[in-house]
Amino acid sequence: MPNTVMDEKKKAAERRVMEVAVGAGLPLPDGNLVEREEPDFEIRTDTGLLGIELTHIHPPPRNKSFHSPVEEAVLYERAVRRAEKSYATIPGALAVKVTTYPWDLERRRGNEKAMARELVEFVRAHAHEAEPHALFERRSMLPVGFGVVSIVRSSGSWFSGGAVTVTVEEIYAELEKRIGEKNKRLPTYRENMPSSRFWLLLYCGAGVTNGIELPYDFDKWQATTQFDRVFFYSGLHNGVYEVRIAAN
Repeated sequence: MPNTVMDEKKKAAERRVMEVAVGAGLPLPDGNLVEREEPDFEIRTDTGLLGIELTHIHPPPRNKSFHSPVEEAVLYERAVRRAEKSYATIPGALAVKVTTYPWDLERRRGNEKAMARELVEFVRAHAHEAEPHALFERRSMLPVGFGVVSIVRSSGSWFSGGAVTVTVEEIYAELEKRIGEKNKRLPTYRENMPSSRFWLLLYCGAGVTNGIELPYDFDKWQATTQFDRVFFYSGLHNGVYEVRIAAN
């Protein structure tokens, strides 16, 4: 049973994932779903116990210095918020609404302040070009860490857009990594639930920075695993897809 606030939040999140996955088509057999640890759930069916383990899949960040695109997005958001506040204190500055989209950036100490300072300087230098809108996409002239900057001559909150560039190879590598990590835990699950079957449910979020777009040939891809069945719940599409398992 969970004994900390973090454990309780984790179990609540797992319950929500199970609920939406079942609603989206996860073929869960009839029975009483019970929370536990290693694996995350068990359900007693007509054919015996079934253990279900969940694991969250994140798209890899653009730059490997970040742990995830979410961490990367937080840095950009803070930098843009800092720049917006700083720009508002400049006497006589034109009222503008700024929209930015990120580019590859290494995670380093002090980047947030440096990015905000450069963005303010860029907006000050180009605000007069917005008649009423100006779009800047040449990275050679943009502040470090930004791929697109849009300036509109109007009042309004500045916006930090998200963007994730992930290749098909990176998606499959991330899936293999997560499945491999759970493969290593299977002996423990079997020890905790002898003579049971085990399913693995992979899942991703619904946002730009935490969702994964499955490749077109995903239905042909095969995973190497000892789980009896493996599924993927996509928050982007609110759908459940079964992963093919390679013959042992």
